[in-house]
Amino acid sequence: MSVYFGGSRNLHWSVVPLVRSVVSAVAASGQALQVGCQRGADAQVITAWLSVRRSSLVVFAVAPFSSAPEYVRDADLCGAMVHYSAGGSVAPIPARFLLRSIAAFQGCESAVFFGFACWQWFASVDQPALF
Repeated sequence: MSVYFGGSRNLHWSVVPLVRSVVSAVAASGQALQVGCQRGADAQVITAWLSVRRSSLVVFAVAPFSSAPEYVRDADLCGAMVHYSAGGSVAPIPARFLLRSIAAFQGCESAVFFGFACWQWFASVDQPALF
């Protein structure tokens, strides 16, 4: 089973503990994680996986290896499966991101999205519950 992770490119730093908790719980369950390549939620998911590495991670990157963000290359070097140029190479950049996201979501039984509402919820509780 695979779980798709995504969310805001401007995810607030205070959500990092929540992202790590969710990634750790999903990884501990043995499910594969699938994610894109952008800053924000994608970067936080990849970074969280790098700290636990309990299950497989599949990253769908729009750029080739040489242009991919450092956290994507780090994941690749640490055993993640990275699909470079996942959105193709001839479509305009916005279309590549859409095609990349479609590819990343295929085969997933569920999805987790982190966004602004997540930050507001997390900031309002002492100990977040996973559900």
